Formats: sequence, C-alpha cells, structure tokens
Amino acid sequence: MRITLALIVGLLLAQVARAEPDSFGLGTGRDGVLNLTAGKGLALSVGGPLGKDVAAGGDELVVFSSDFSGGDLVLIHESTGLSPLPDVGNAKGVSLTGAVPLGRWEMARVLVVTASTPATLLLTAPLRYAYTAGRAQVVRVAEYSDVVIEAGARLTVSPWNGKSGGILAMLVSGKVVNEGRIDADGLGYLGGVFRTDVAGLAGCTGLELEQGKGGSERGEGVAGTVSRSGLSTGRGNLTNGGGGGNCAASGGGGGGQGRPNGGQSRQASGGGNAQAPRSGGQGRPQQARPAVASPAAGPSSPPPRRTMSKWG
Repeated sequence: MRITLALIVGLLLAQVARAEPDSFGLGTGRDGVLNLTAGKGLALSVGGPLGKDVAAGGDELVVFSSDFSGGDLVLIHESTGLSPLPDVGNAKGVSLTGAVPLGRWEMARVLVVTASTPATLLLTAPLRYAYTAGRAQVVRVAEYSDVVIEAGARLTVSPWNGKSGGILAMLVSGKVVNEGRIDADGLGYLGGVFRTDVAGLAGCTGLELEQGKGGSERGEGVAGTVSRSGLSTGRGNLTNGGGGGNCAASGGGGGGQGRPNGGQSRQASGGGNAQAPRSGGQGRPQQARPAVASPAAGPSSPPPRRTMSKWG
C-alpha cells in the first residue's frame, strides 16, 4: 500500500483540534528516511508527562523527559483526568467537554531546551490552549522524508504507563509505503491489575466494592480508575474503563483503550460490566477500529492529508 501523506496516529484520544496557525505542513524531513525491513520493529518513544501547568499563550513546557532537543516538533496532548467524575456504572456515552478539555492537542516547535531535570522547552511560538500537569503529555513528532515499512515489519510506540505514552505521531514530507504494520494496538489505557483476595466469597453485587469484600480492579479510562468514593474496585465501569468482576474465579476489568495486563484476579470477575462502553474481558483491551479525519483544505493550495486513527 503506497500513500503520500502526513501521518499522525493517536491511539489514546483523537479529538481534532486547530492548534496555532499550521506552519508545519508535512514537516522538515529532518529525521531522514525510515526503512524497516521484514522482521524489524521500531517503537517511537520520545515523550513524557507535562510537569507544570501551562496557560494559553505560554511559550514554555516543563516535561519529565531528557530526550528533547532544540528544533524538535512536539505534540501536546491532554490525555487523562476527565473532570468532574461521572457515576460508576454509567453506561451513557462519554463527553470530553467538561472542565478538562480531554483530547485537546496542538503542535509546537522547540527553540531551545533550557533545563534538563525536568526539561524546560522554550517554544518558537505561544500555545493556543492551556494544559494541565498530571493530565497532559508532550510527545516528539518524528519528521521523516520517507517511510517504508516492509511486510513483516512494524512501526509502533511505547505503551501508555498511566502518565504518558500510547501516541504515535509523525509527519512525512515524501512517501509512506506500508506493507507491514503501523499501529499502537493494545498500548493505551491499562487493564485492571492482578490482586489476590479472600477465598470463598459469594454474593458480591456492588458496582463499587472493596478488594477485601470481593471487588477487583476496574480498567483505566479517560477518568482513570478511582471513583468519587475513592475506590478503584468493583464491577461498575468508570467512563470507558471496564468494570472489574466480583467474587471468586474472575479477572480485572479491561482498559478503555487498554493494554492486556489486567487479568485473572482470583477473587474478581472478568469481562467488566456488560454495559460498560469499550470494556474488555479479563483485562484485555477492545480491538481498535481506525477512523479517518481530514481537516478542511486551506485557501491557497491543496493541503497534505492528515489521517487520524483512534479507538472506536
């Protein structure tokens, strides 16, 4: 499959946003040609959580990562922390337009890195939007001249770790030839972790239930895992994170866009709440369904296509 485009693959959340006036186009090609041959894999992994709140109009980013350099193109993404928290067990669709604009993102160019622990990135232009420490992350956007992924090769990304990861972002000024895989399957929100509970429990029905009473960890979603009551266990989902199970011989809930590390808790049921949106059984994530969004064309010349793939 041969495609010529600028590719941004965001697999946590992919709410389209207009950032500063787009002067980035297809990128500079400063990272050269990426050619992955059969059997090879590459995980793009430069990024880290935002370490300090930044206001709209700010031109500095404090990031817990030492891997950025002057000239880098970065993507700032509000990835987690939906507020206010909805009710546990609510099966309605999840709105991202609360006090925290979850999924908002924009790109910026780094002028210089002025500190290293944590890194302080001075930007070439002010940000259009505000971002919150503990909820946002900063990801380096690779800028390739060409990308060739041969059959049996895979381009992916480092997994979400609760604070950052799970987003694959790149611009390509030339061609993209993909005969292999470009994806971040199973690298998003986390599944419920393993816990050993009291043996022989039965009759556990609570949407929220302490571990010692038979509740297991729910999967992570856009609001995390901890409810307003302070519990992260029980069969009720929290937004798009699957509910854990209750009582004996069951497993943790599936992450909303998650990673298959949840599972097989001896005293918590698997599969999550049947009504939970995007829940996965036994701590496994639901499979991704790619969606494509192409922003409107500018008035001057035909724009590059940007495809956005996200969890369905």
